[in-house]
Amino acid sequence: MEQLYKLLKDKSHRFMALDCLHRVRRFYLSVHGDSQPPNRVWDYLDSVTTQLLTFLRMGMLTQDVQHDKLVEFCVTIAEHNIEFAMNDVILELMKQHGPSESKVIHLRALLAIVMSPTGQHFGLEILHVCGVCHFIPKVKAAIESILRSFHRTYSQALLNSSRTAMGNYLHYK
Repeated sequence: MEQLYKLLKDKSHRFMALDCLHRVRRFYLSVHGDSQPPNRVWDYLDSVTTQLLTFLRMGMLTQDVQHDKLVEFCVTIAEHNIEFAMNDVILELMKQHGPSESKVIHLRALLAIVMSPTGQHFGLEILHVCGVCHFIPKVKAAIESILRSFHRTYSQALLNSSRTAMGNYLHYK
């Protein structure tokens, strides 16, 4: 694992390291996830997730394919332990202090998690079915906060862009 973390620091090997980490995590959860004590699995998930969140916060995971892989990570965790996925991954990166790309990644991950593959349950209803409905108010509050933040950021950018365009138009008229 330490070698994979070192490879994450290298820009040219970053996606390969993410892919390998994902495969190792998925293998561990499928083979040992149910036979290990829950606190040991939780510690394992926490150690890997902490490393990935650190790299994301440092701005080292910027490519779309890396974002896609992080979404897959979240879904893999949720398939095994939705409580951990919601509390320690999704809600953690939906906080205000995180970079906007982490919020987008985790909104995508949340969407992937709540879309049931069977089609019987969808949306936040899946959280009721999984027994983690206590996260619904937190998820709704986080989404509302993110939308307000994006609205402030992008409406100001649009306003500035419009002023510049109008100034250029009036200047050339």
